Parts: sequence; C-alpha cells; structure tokens
Amino acid sequence: MRRLEDSELIAIVLDATCAGEAERAWDELLARHAGAVEGSIRRSFRKLPPSLIDEALAEANLKVLLSLANVRNRGSFRGFFGRIAKNCVLDVLRFQRRWVGLGDDEGEAGEPRAPAWSSEARSAEEERALFRLDVARALSKLPPRQREVLCLFHRDGYKYREIAALLGIAVGAVSSTLVAARRNLAFLLPF
Repeated sequence: MRRLEDSELIAIVLDATCAGEAERAWDELLARHAGAVEGSIRRSFRKLPPSLIDEALAEANLKVLLSLANVRNRGSFRGFFGRIAKNCVLDVLRFQRRWVGLGDDEGEAGEPRAPAWSSEARSAEEERALFRLDVARALSKLPPRQREVLCLFHRDGYKYREIAALLGIAVGAVSSTLVAARRNLAFLLPF
C-alpha cells in the first residue's frame, strides 16, 4: 500500500462518511507532524514551564482538527499546525499573565496579577509596554535584511512571493531569511 500524501489524509479526515478511516488518517497526520511541531514549540519557548507548553499543545491538536477544512495549501499541514500551536502557547501565556491564581489567597478571585514565573508583579499595561520595548530592542539588533523580511511578513502581511518581488530576491531566500530572523529573535527575546 502506498503512503498517502498529507492532502489525501486531510480529505479522508474531512469525509464524515468513514469514521474509522478518518480516525486512522488523523492519527497518521499527527504521527508525521506532531513531533516536529512540538520540538519547534519547545525550542521557541524553552524558558516556559513544560506544563504550560503541554497544555497549549493539547489545545492546538483540538484546534487543528476543528479547523482542518481551512488548510489552504494541502502541502503545508505542518506549517498550519505549527502556527496554530504557536498561537495556542501565546494564548495560554496571555491567560496566565492576566489571571494566574484565580481564587487563591494572594488576591481576590479574578484579580489580574503577574504570572507565577514572573520575577516582579506588574500591571497589564506595564507588561505590554515592556513587551513592546523588548521586541523593539530585539528587532533593532537583527541584521537589516532579516528585520525587513520579518516585518514585511508578520507586520504587513505580505506573502513570500510578494516579499521576493519587492526586495528582488528569490522566494527561497525569503524563506531562509525568515527562519534565520525567527531563530535570532528567539535568542534575543527574554522569554
């Protein structure tokens, strides 16, 4: 039996008429990509508690399954899964920063306070300002080309081909520059 492509597995999962086959196809997709996505997330957020990352990855698995029909390019399932996983980690972080300790004795239930892993308690506004400052400092330390490609992609929403055309470089160069910029940011940012 030949190995099915990701796009074929996605089609099987989305086909509600064959539940057993859909479950096997979903398990196969996870077996192919979950390890790489988890490794990437753990490296990117290496300073966070493992339990927080585990919680986010569990949520990501469910969100990916529920939004599988939205995979635009069937060949990019791993990228789709990775983006959702990263957003889930960021969502858990946001939640932790705002609502850690609901109902414990250190504060009123529902009172926002700094996360348990934070060294100082700060207001949410101060946290956002410090976060923006950290990101601005990290971006300023990137090489100009990496900063430009990163901003065009994440801030301005351009696609790889559009960035390549704007800068007069190959699409592959855009991809490798983004990877390098993200890796450098991961080392420069304090979280």
